[in-house]
Amino acid sequence: MSILKKGLYIFSVALLALLGSSIKAHSQVDSLVNALANCKVDTTCLRLRVEISGSLLFSDPKRALSYATDAKDQALVLQDSTKTAEAFNHLGIISAIRAQHITAIENFQQALKWFEAIGDDQGVTSILNNIGVMYGMLDNHDESIKHYQDCFEKNLEIPDYEGAALNLHNIASEYLEIEKLTEAKLHIDSVIQFQKRHEEFITSEGLLGEYYLQKGMYAQAEEHFKLARISFQEEEDEQQLLNTLLGLADVYNQLGNYSRGLTILKDVENSARANDMSEELLSTLELRSEIHKNEGRYERAFTTQNQFLSLKDSLDGANNFNRVSELNARYESEKREKEIAEKEALLTAQEAKSDFEVKVYFIVIFFIFLVLLIVSFGLIRNRKTNRILNHQNEEITEQRHKIISSINYAKKIQSSILLPEENIQQHLPDSFIYLRPKDIVSGDFYWFDQVGNHIMIATVDCTGHGVPGAFMSLIANAKLNKVVNELGHRDPGTILNKVHEEILQSLNHHVQKKSTHDGMDMSLCAIDLDKKVIKYAGARNPITLIQNGSATEHKVDNLSIGGSFFDNLHQNSEGFKTREINFNPGSFLFMYTDGFMDQFGGEKNKKLNKSRFKELLISVSSRNMGNAKSAFDKALTQWRGANNQVDDILIIGARL
Repeated sequence: MSILKKGLYIFSVALLALLGSSIKAHSQVDSLVNALANCKVDTTCLRLRVEISGSLLFSDPKRALSYATDAKDQALVLQDSTKTAEAFNHLGIISAIRAQHITAIENFQQALKWFEAIGDDQGVTSILNNIGVMYGMLDNHDESIKHYQDCFEKNLEIPDYEGAALNLHNIASEYLEIEKLTEAKLHIDSVIQFQKRHEEFITSEGLLGEYYLQKGMYAQAEEHFKLARISFQEEEDEQQLLNTLLGLADVYNQLGNYSRGLTILKDVENSARANDMSEELLSTLELRSEIHKNEGRYERAFTTQNQFLSLKDSLDGANNFNRVSELNARYESEKREKEIAEKEALLTAQEAKSDFEVKVYFIVIFFIFLVLLIVSFGLIRNRKTNRILNHQNEEITEQRHKIISSINYAKKIQSSILLPEENIQQHLPDSFIYLRPKDIVSGDFYWFDQVGNHIMIATVDCTGHGVPGAFMSLIANAKLNKVVNELGHRDPGTILNKVHEEILQSLNHHVQKKSTHDGMDMSLCAIDLDKKVIKYAGARNPITLIQNGSATEHKVDNLSIGGSFFDNLHQNSEGFKTREINFNPGSFLFMYTDGFMDQFGGEKNKKLNKSRFKELLISVSSRNMGNAKSAFDKALTQWRGANNQVDDILIIGARL
């Protein structure tokens, strides 16, 4: 067994990319803390908080969390984009140290937005690298390696040779994680050669120790781990040091020197508990259980294995189900707001719809919670040590099937709010709807209504995809129905503005102090087939009209709907505007979200982009609409090749 297969060398080395000179000796940290205590200028205090949190990340993550949180809040108030990005990055690092991988990705994504906003290319590549680290921790190794390779190419362009050397280091670490030793050794050698050419130093001793450990060459592994230990002691990098010690302990386990291995593990456990390093503690328990088993001390091995399973179950639960709890709180808040605002004026039909949505939500939560209980019960049952591991794999497989079945049922429920395509074709006979979720359920959805002599149709792209996006789609669909059918608004721009206000009220953003991005992009058209006029409005989602073989993209407002962050942008604008287009009979209208254009693929593995997408729309419009879906499927498959689908995809087309 190899403790370092967990990929933690990837993690702690990779996250150094943005720290730079922030990692200082303890005496320097103390001087920064004293300076902060006497600080009077807000911008100076902010800078000190960011530096202190960066200095403590790997030596004292508990203290670092407090300083990073305060820095993030103050940076948002002062509208300091650079410090906001750095603070979110530090929060991501701390979450990763605590094995809160999904929370870490969320923080890194926030940092990425701010670095992109200020045009900091080096910051962008470093954060993309860190996200790649998290994919590796979540065992999505293909996605992790892809991020590192992209970062390597971008760092060569900047040029940032230290960052490029780091990317090679991380690719080697990922190949060690999945036990592809030939590829790993090639990349380790590349790191060493790259460092010699560009004089960038990132120690590869830990990688070499892990490589020789997996090869069974224990003397060489011990030598390289000892060299790595010296290096990390000098750098005061506690996390790297702990993982190096774990590697040494595993070497002694393989050599049969069990007492020496257990002595090292005792020191690692004390430090991991003191610094809240969950992954290192998990690895310590796993290796200790194996050593006791090799010693023939089966009772101790069993007890330690139970401790390992309990901690692992806790970490898995935090990473897989805490997002559902957050959605539950949001939805309950929205329900209370609806009851207060509409208790005197709700129509009977709308009340029935609200009850239906509540039932949908609780059905999904019930199934997921039930699965969690079943998993927890199965893992804590007392059974023999030698049978635990065999039965565990069978139970995990079974629970995955149950989770997928539950989400498939949620898909049926989500589909029930969408008007069937056949009903829409009664009003627009030569039309189609191409909806392809990234996951089972979708954050993209469409909305349709016949109001007087106007056909109203919308494409909506909610924040996120999968389960979070699906829940946002339920809220958005309800708000569109309320604004159009209850409040009686018909103007597209007014409808979008009202939906924006409703989303803010539903998610309680008016009483929350923190900035959130919960919302959606949308395009909405009101089509008058008699007058040959389209009135439309859009929230970042444009529409395209094809006439006489020429495609024209009609621009919309660069605003999104919902979220306190987006509301700040709305306050400095006139809101959404209604625009008009005259069309000729036989023209083609296309409405879509950005999922197809953002798909990576082609020879250079880049995004499809708008120009290629426009050519595809022109090609599809020249065919029978009955073949449109298969044409889009074929184009998507050819373009993305071996890449995974990156986002939900929605395209609506109609011959007018």
